[in-house]
Amino acid sequence: MPSARRSDPESSHEAVPESQSISAVQERVMFLLHQYGPMHDRALISRYRSYYPLPEQWASDQSIRSRRSELCHPKHGQPKVRFAGDWVWLPGKKRDRRHRIWEVTA
Repeated sequence: MPSARRSDPESSHEAVPESQSISAVQERVMFLLHQYGPMHDRALISRYRSYYPLPEQWASDQSIRSRRSELCHPKHGQPKVRFAGDWVWLPGKKRDRRHRIWEVTA
């Protein structure tokens, strides 16, 4: 858990709780997994695109996957998303690939 040193200015002490909050894209990822249930990254990206079409809500495919990963492996606190224990095979460019299914922890 991040904390400021006693010698740090008061603004550092005030900033500590903000660094523990989640980003807008992370909130959207959490909402979609909660709303639609467990899904793999491709489905998550597809749902994200259809549910959040506005330019100010846009995020790249890699950003959506990264925000989901950050929710699985937070720097501080408990994971908010986890591997559901299931896989799904999806077609790839050259061969089929196995994709993990993700779910909200609580």
